[in-house]
Amino acid sequence: TPPGSQPTVGVFEALWCARGLLEKREGVLLDASAFKLHEEEDVREITELDFDIRDHVNLHALEAVPGDAPLWVHSHGMAKFGQRDVEIFHLAEADLLPAESFLHELCTDIAFGEGPTPRIPMETSNGEAFMLVSSEEARHGMLGVPLETFEGHEGEYWTVVSPEGRHTTSELLRPYRSRFEQ
Repeated sequence: TPPGSQPTVGVFEALWCARGLLEKREGVLLDASAFKLHEEEDVREITELDFDIRDHVNLHALEAVPGDAPLWVHSHGMAKFGQRDVEIFHLAEADLLPAESFLHELCTDIAFGEGPTPRIPMETSNGEAFMLVSSEEARHGMLGVPLETFEGHEGEYWTVVSPEGRHTTSELLRPYRSRFEQ
């Protein structure tokens, strides 16, 4: 991708190349960064439809600590945009769908080069504030999360924290919860 271009440009150029190859040879496209497997029809749809981050990023939830909010949700796949993956900690089961919506929006902004500046608080479209810090900094100060939790996830992430730098982000997801309440 040329300097100054949107990070998505190189991804779409690569997808068009893969589409051309798959039209000539039977096969699949393995997105090793997102752990996704795309058949020819998938690649055709991705190149013809509007951008959808869900085609490029996989969200993954793991239990990191015991308690009421044990989950660590993180992405895989942002490397193809030249970006770190994102993560958020201390979520309850009820936070999974709201976290998915929030993280997909965040990943989309980052993929288009419009993500928040690290360590600068930012408001969501719903008026809630958060900031991103590097996982090297964020994980260092976490209590109760064993280091083996991160085995296989040693890459660099952007960690979503409160504007004060705390890992308690439940309030951030409050506006997203209403989308899933019945």
